[in-house]
Amino acid sequence: MIRLLIQAWLIVNDPRTAATFAATAQGHAFIADDLHAICFRESRCRAIGVHEIDEHLSSIGWHGQVKLGHLDPECQPYRDGQWATRGAFGLSAASHWKYLPPCYPPEALDIPIVSGWIAARKYAKICRDTRAGWCRVPRSTRRDNRWR
Repeated sequence: MIRLLIQAWLIVNDPRTAATFAATAQGHAFIADDLHAICFRESRCRAIGVHEIDEHLSSIGWHGQVKLGHLDPECQPYRDGQWATRGAFGLSAASHWKYLPPCYPPEALDIPIVSGWIAARKYAKICRDTRAGWCRVPRSTRRDNRWR
């Protein structure tokens, strides 16, 4: 999977294209439009770093995840503002540890294909696990278990 992401990053570095690629590669091409909407809301679909409006939450997120054992302060040290919301899809660098390898840097979420892949997985999981009214998964897809 990591090899696929690296190859895709070399080809795809645009957030909208990254979202389409990630949704399609995960077998859920029909969520691409929703991922585009998330991308537009969070960054106007631009590859960006830290969301300045959320920078103040970095310390809270990092310390909380370290306390829970999800982040390693030895290889993931606290840097002011760096563990806040990041990237084109508005993902918290401190909170998305389960989708990334150990000791990932917060800047990993600034790479559109990485954040697009995580956004697609997260969206798919939320839609699969809940009856969220905002989730536009086609009924035929849910009915015949193609969504699983």
